[in-house]
Amino acid sequence: MYNKFDDNKSQQEIDLIQEEYSDNLLFLPTKDETKNIVKVNEETTTTSRNTQGTIPKADIIGTQIAEKNRGKWIFNSEANCWMIYELEKSGIWSKVNDYYIEGLINKELKNQEISGYGSVNYITSIIGKLRLELIEIGWEEKSPTKLLPFQNCVLEISTGNIVNHSREYRFTWCLPRDFDNSSYEFTLINQWLDESTNNNESIKEILLCYLAAILKGRADLQQFLHLIGSSGTGKSTFVGLAQSLIGDSNVCTITLRDLCKERFPAANAFKKRLIAFPDQDGYRGDLQKFKSVTGQDFIFAEEKGKQGFQFKFDGMVIMSSNDPVFDTRNSSWLTRRQILVPFTHTIDKNKRRNLEEEFQPELNALTQYLLNIPDEKITQVLRCGIDNPELAKHNLEHQISTNPIAGWIDECVIRDGSSKCAIGNDKADINTLFGSYTQWCRKSGSCYAPSLRNFSPELLDFCNSTMGWKDVKKLRTSKGFSIHGLRLRQLDKDDHILSPLAGSVKSNLHSEE
Repeated sequence: MYNKFDDNKSQQEIDLIQEEYSDNLLFLPTKDETKNIVKVNEETTTTSRNTQGTIPKADIIGTQIAEKNRGKWIFNSEANCWMIYELEKSGIWSKVNDYYIEGLINKELKNQEISGYGSVNYITSIIGKLRLELIEIGWEEKSPTKLLPFQNCVLEISTGNIVNHSREYRFTWCLPRDFDNSSYEFTLINQWLDESTNNNESIKEILLCYLAAILKGRADLQQFLHLIGSSGTGKSTFVGLAQSLIGDSNVCTITLRDLCKERFPAANAFKKRLIAFPDQDGYRGDLQKFKSVTGQDFIFAEEKGKQGFQFKFDGMVIMSSNDPVFDTRNSSWLTRRQILVPFTHTIDKNKRRNLEEEFQPELNALTQYLLNIPDEKITQVLRCGIDNPELAKHNLEHQISTNPIAGWIDECVIRDGSSKCAIGNDKADINTLFGSYTQWCRKSGSCYAPSLRNFSPELLDFCNSTMGWKDVKKLRTSKGFSIHGLRLRQLDKDDHILSPLAGSVKSNLHSEE
């Protein structure tokens, strides 16, 4: 199948496609025709085709091709590329580049025995005229929240009605199967989900709702699913299930390093429905592009040799890892967007099977089940997934292991609404918050070097945004800056007081009962 981001086409491929499309897409006059009537600038011009040595002007040829293919070819100015309707799949627009178009035009010129035009600039001029005639500002593709494309039809999400494909929908993708609502039973997948979640219904519900969000393109949730656990616990199987559900050709598989640091990989996410980060290693670099991908912000993308463009990713994001990936300091946005689900059920090596293959017959039934989950429930389950009591303890353990501020608070700080404690500026003064934090980092072996400039913002970000402790504030007194609502733990005197983080988890658990 044609790779939408491959800039090369063999002549053999061009010849095969030309045989199929030349009759319908390229309509240059035959050599037996003696005259062509061409409308140029609303005037009719007669050109002779049998006069020896006469070469039709590029703009005339370009206009003829454009008129015959209007509605079938579009130059997408948003992504600086050509789109051809039903080139690969029925009802679907395919992305091609200038080289592909050049090959088709060159083949047609040969068929029409048009030669002697000199350099390739003649073909380039034809394409230039085509671009002017067929340019479209923006690409208004119908959202899967409203219309979901299958191979054989389109599903209206709001009504459940089936309609035919239309070029006006501007679909660049479809699910890799026909619409089939004859079954809602997915027994094998259901059994596997029960095993992988240790029969935890709330976690299973989160996973199913996230699959539904992938199908419906619920990028508005601004959340990504992060599966964490040791090898052999089913993380890769679930990621594979998500990819099979939406279609491998609709998935961008990438690493955080490639997305955030490299120049070109971000373009691979354009018009994809799912970005997958399988087996992601720990990453401590800049996360701005990842933040944009998960937050519906504009992303700058660039392909080699082409002008860059901006787009908003409107799909979903899924990640799997054996260990924590992010440094969660000063990143409350990351905590809010991440649905962290532990996978702890290890499958015996001798009992492992090719589940992705076994799941295939049940994908239609799973699709129908997911489409029947109300949008309101998807929103409620996933938005509250971060606070789910079954995941809250794991999330805080994750914070403690990846965020030194959280680890220090867990061991050395008590939440007290009537207290205030000096921030300080001496790393050796353990009676101030900054001094205590610095010494804790040294003793714990943290590789993070505390900075007085960053300490207060990171502490307040964690307390206010991550933990929701709105009463913790920074105050200025005659003796300097202090933090209201926190105090340092005193040995022997405060041993009976739980960690404020453990207390928060306990409070959340009680609130759910």
